[in-house]
Parts: sequence; structure tokens; C-alpha cells
Amino acid sequence: MLLGAMMVSTAGLSPGCLGAITLGAPWVAWGLLAGLVPIVIHLVFRQRPRRQVFPAMRFLLASHSAATRAHRLKHLLLLMCRILLIGLMVGSLSKLTSSAGDESAAARLGAGSAPAISAAIALDDSASMGYRYQGQTRLQWAIAWARNLVEDSVRFGDGSQFAVVTGSSGSQEAAWTADRRAVSREIGALRLANHDRPMGALLRSAYQLLATARCEQREVYLFTDLTAQSWRKPLPEVPASLSGLFILDVGQDENRNVALSWLQVPDRVLPAGLPVVIPVLVRTGDLPSDAVMEFSVDGQPRGRQPVGPMGPNSEAEVALAVPAMTQGTHALTVTLQPEDALACDNRRFAVVSVGQVPQVTLVRDTAGGEVATLVASMLAPATLPEPQRPYVIRPVSPDELATVELGPALAVIFADVAAPNEQAWAQADRYVRAGGALIIVPGSNLSPEQYVAGQALLPAAIQAVVDCPAPMALAAAALEHPYLRPFADAGSDSINDRQAFKRLELGPVGPQATVVVPFADHKPALIERPVGRGRVILLAFSPAGRWGQFGTQAGPMIVLLHTILESLAPRARDVESLSAGSVVRRSSRSLGGPPLFIAGPDAANLGAAHAEPLPVEVENDQVTLPTEPPGAWCVLREGGVAATAPSPDAAQAEATGPAGAEVLGAGRPGRVVLHYSANVAEAESDLSRLDRAAVRGSFREGLAVVAGPADRLPQAGRRGRPGIEWLVPLALAGLCLLVVETLFANRFYGPPRDSRAVV
Repeated sequence: MLLGAMMVSTAGLSPGCLGAITLGAPWVAWGLLAGLVPIVIHLVFRQRPRRQVFPAMRFLLASHSAATRAHRLKHLLLLMCRILLIGLMVGSLSKLTSSAGDESAAARLGAGSAPAISAAIALDDSASMGYRYQGQTRLQWAIAWARNLVEDSVRFGDGSQFAVVTGSSGSQEAAWTADRRAVSREIGALRLANHDRPMGALLRSAYQLLATARCEQREVYLFTDLTAQSWRKPLPEVPASLSGLFILDVGQDENRNVALSWLQVPDRVLPAGLPVVIPVLVRTGDLPSDAVMEFSVDGQPRGRQPVGPMGPNSEAEVALAVPAMTQGTHALTVTLQPEDALACDNRRFAVVSVGQVPQVTLVRDTAGGEVATLVASMLAPATLPEPQRPYVIRPVSPDELATVELGPALAVIFADVAAPNEQAWAQADRYVRAGGALIIVPGSNLSPEQYVAGQALLPAAIQAVVDCPAPMALAAAALEHPYLRPFADAGSDSINDRQAFKRLELGPVGPQATVVVPFADHKPALIERPVGRGRVILLAFSPAGRWGQFGTQAGPMIVLLHTILESLAPRARDVESLSAGSVVRRSSRSLGGPPLFIAGPDAANLGAAHAEPLPVEVENDQVTLPTEPPGAWCVLREGGVAATAPSPDAAQAEATGPAGAEVLGAGRPGRVVLHYSANVAEAESDLSRLDRAAVRGSFREGLAVVAGPADRLPQAGRRGRPGIEWLVPLALAGLCLLVVETLFANRFYGPPRDSRAVV
């Protein structure tokens, strides 16, 4: 009967004066069968009298009758003590506990049921919950725990209601129900999302649900992995009606993840026909790594590149070399191999816009000159084949400048021009105000008097060319400036390591002008000034041999010129990078107006017929862009000229625009109006966890309970006797008594059977 009572169910017995009796490890209750062992010992070793012929039997029979009654009682008591000790040990090992009772325990004793509770089941389904541990993700552990909790009739009595809320769905889709099976099915159907919404948003949704609950006792059960980034934002105010907040930790302290950062793709148009270097940051967890990155362009594999050996908890920036791409818009996908415990950051996506090779107009005197030759070789080295040169250099004289079209030029460079005429200054002024960039590089031929006509453009008046009393170094300090970012690397060849022997003596800095780089004596060395929609950049030093080391030791000068031109490159139009799982809305008018279609994710050619475009609903002139799952997406607008997917030859017609016309299907033409990539936030790769005490400290004292799967979960708002925690010390004490009794067993059973004679 005792064994049957202990094994009624894994949930426990009905609450009584001690509360609900529960077994944390019900399988240990089979150990109660060991209670048969003392009975067997008692039967085997009980005294068995032997008949012997002995005189004066009448005296022995009288004394034997009295002794037998006393020994029989001792034997029965010893048998009961041994069975009880075994039962206590089994109870302690099976974690036999009793829930505490409250003031209404006596009333519930007669009813024999737990109170009705409104329970909001909140599950964190963010990307970090996809961490795989012992063959299951953290979300799967949370789902299993939540389903068992809902079926607990001891914790949730008849009339209890439940509602399920997740970080991705919020409270809008949740509804209260008393059907436990329906709630269990709803929890079991949850799937991992890729958002990075904090716990504050999830708790706010749970509190909103509790405002419509019908039961007086209201509780929140939050299943999460306690990652530090998910608690980074302030928490909402706790409602006064909340009876209990249970934060159930399904995370692990281990971190076996190798994370890829977002692809650091420049937001400018890249030149066609040239390889592209994309920096990718790789971070390791608690284990070393020797991973490999595989990358594809428009769904076609283009290569693989080893990351190299990395130690635990380290990071390394890998320069991913992507082969040359044709003109147009392309989707890049980088995959980390082999896959690890967290899959959400093993694939990263980006969209790049590739246009024509940019053109630079180089204004130089008719005779050429040293500075013009050096600048041309720095930007487009003659040693490179023409298709591989990053810029097309278009040399013109000051007289020709007045008649040429400067609109297509990325920049106009005055390379040691002695005396620009008024027509040249007027043409340069129109070009800059329309959005162009004018770069002035001095040299020995420059005449300060001839630059007075251009003072309306210059950041500062050029007063003279002077010799430095001693070689003068640059003192670039604002390395966060776009022109100076390459020099922020301590291992790079700094521009401050080069010295000038000559320089321009400049007047006061003009309005809105900025000194980007000064000399060591604080005089300006590189000044920039916005004019209209464009800018003018003036260098006070020169690559000429007699002016300093910037031409003979040209490394930093080359980097500076290329960085300036890269920052001037046109921004990629209609290309965005979004965070996966985020809600992104755009005006339909900005996309050309309806009807609109969405293609993706990771469409091979970003909107061709193979992408199976889906119609998009427009509500109040707003279009919601899908960001799930991560990948490359595109928005297409119906209309335009029918065409097939753009070929490389046809794509050459557009320099910076999006891909050409596409086919939506059934003969309907369409055009891509927006390309975007969606990646899981990098914060979800950070698996560092908060201490449970720190989480409890985020709420008022005594409200939050933080527990793991192995912890006993108390019931909120119930005071009274604690659980039967005295079973453990009592079982240990009983074990000691059993050992002592065994050592002195002969005292009760007498000498061995073969050495005594019993009448």
C-alpha cells in the first residue's frame, strides 16, 4: 500500500494539511521494494528451537515462554524500523516534497484542489534560443518545460486559464483559454524566430494580457536563456495585480559558438570588373576554431576561404576576397563551415550595387608635370591592365576644362595647375555646386596669385609657397574621419610618418571649412569645405620630390587619395541592410506606388521570375517589408517594359541604378524598385548570461523567482509550512542507526545457530 501511494502519479497527491506531496524523481520510488529485504532477513535468521533430551524440562519450559514473548516484540519493532528507514531513504532520493499552504489551506483541504490561476506563458523565441544543447535547442527545452507546467493540476486548479505570448508575436495574437490541451498544442507548434527583441517587450505583452484575465490570482511564467543583451533595455512597470513572476532559465553557461559579423559592405557603388575585399569579423566561444567561409554571388558558389586557427574567446577580421562582378545589383551569401551550436550567425547576407568604373578628370598643364604623373599613377597604375584599374583617368588642360562635360566625373583634381583661367574656375564652380568634388594638389608650378580668382571656392586663401625651416610632419589625430579611417590601424603605415619640406602658406580658414589634417605646428595641411551640394578639398603638401616624402615614399599618400575618392563615390540607390525579425515599413509612393510584389528570400537574381513574387498589401500608403527568414529580398513594381532577367551586356546601360526590368509571371512585366538584405542581429551571437541574482534584483524584492529545470518551483503568494525538507537529515540519521544496529545484531539474535541449543 505504501508503494502504491508513493507512485500514484508524478504530479503528486491532493493537497492536505501538508500541501501537495510530490515526487521530483518518481522512478526512485521503485526502491521501496527494498523494504522486503528486512522481512527476508527476519525470516531467515529467526530462532528455530531444536528438540533435545534434557532433565528438569518443566523449569526450562516456564522460563522459555516468558523470554519468547519479550524477544518476539523486539524482533517486530526491529523489522518495522528497518522498513521505515528504507522508505525514508527512498523518499529523500526521490525528492519527496510538500508545497507550502496559505491561510486558505483549510478551506482547500475539503475541496481537495488548487486555486484557479490566470497564467501568462511567455516564451523567448529570439535567435539566441536556437543554441543547441544535448541535441535540442533552448527553445525546445522551454517548450517541453512549458507543456509539462500547463498540465500540472496541483499548481493550476480547475478553472485556471492560460495565454501564450512570444517575442515575435506579442500580445495581439494571444487569447485566454481554459483548454489545457489546446494550450499545449499551441506551445508545441512554436518555432524559432530571428529577432532580438528584449525581455522588456515580452514582459510588457504579458502584463497587457493579465489586464484582461478573469482569475484573481495572476502569474507570469517567462521562459528565457538569460542572455545579457536581452535585458539591456529598461523593464516595464510591474502591475499591482501580479501575484507571481517566474523567470525560468533554460540557458547554459557554455558557449561553443563561432559567430560571423554582418558583411562590412560599403554603401557606395562598387566598380564593375574589379575584385572586392569585404572585411568579415569572426568571433569564437569557449572552444578553438579552424573554420572555413564559403561565399556565393547570386546563388552561384564563387569560392571558399579559410579563416585560420583561432583560440578560444578571440576574434579576427578576415578579408574576404570576392571576384569581380558585372554591373548591376548582386546578392552575396557567406556561410561558415562547419556549423556549430548556434546556426543563426553561420550565414550572412548582403546586397551590393556594381556600376561603371568611376572617372576622374585630371587637370594638368599642357606639358604634364611631375605631380600630375604621380597622381595618375597612384590612382590608375600603368602596370595594371586597363580593365583592372579602379579609376579611368581623363587628363585635360585648364583651357579644355571650360568646354568638357564634368557631370560624369567622380572628382576633378587640379594637379599642380599653374594658373587656371576664369572659364576654368567658372566651370569648376558649376560642377562643385551641382554635387561634384574638386581636389587641389599643389606643386612647384602653382602660382598663388592666379588662385585669387577661385577664392569663392577655396577653403582658405593661398598666400605663398614656403620652405619649412625644418622637415615638418603631419599630425592627423581625428582618425574617425572618413578620409583617415585606414590609418586608425596601429599596424598601418601612417601618414604622420611622412615629412614635408615645402608647403602652402594659407590664410584664415573660410566659413564652414574644416581642418581635417594639421601639420605638427598646428597649421592646416588638409582642409575641406562644402560648397553647394559638393565640396572642395585643398592639400597644403605635395607628392613632388622637392616638397617632401609623400611622393618618394608614397604609400600613405596613395591610401589617402583612394580613401578620399571612395568616400566621394555615389551611394548605392535602392539598396538597404535590415535586421531580421524587425518590422520595417516604407511608403508605397517612395516605391513607385502599387501594385507591388515581394521576391525572396535569397533570390538568385533578386527578382527574376524564379523568385515567385508575392503581392504586397498597401495599407494607409504603408508597405511592410518582410524580414523573415534572413536572406536577400527585393520589391518589384508591376508595369514598365516587359523583359527577361537582365543580362550582363544589357546591365551595362545603367551605371548606378537597380537591376533592369523583370518578369512577374503570366507575361506581366515588372521592375525592381528596392533591394535589401536581412541578417540576424549580431547581439544574438553574444551568449554571455546574467546572474540569477541580478535578474531578481531588477524587480521589487520578493516578487521574481528565477529557477532552472532542476530547481523546485515554489507557488507564488502561498505561505505556511515548508516542504518536507527534514527527510534528508532524518534519512541520514536513520542510515547511521542501521549501521550501528547491524554491528550489534548478535545482541538481538543471539549466537550463531550451530553453536546454540534452543528448547
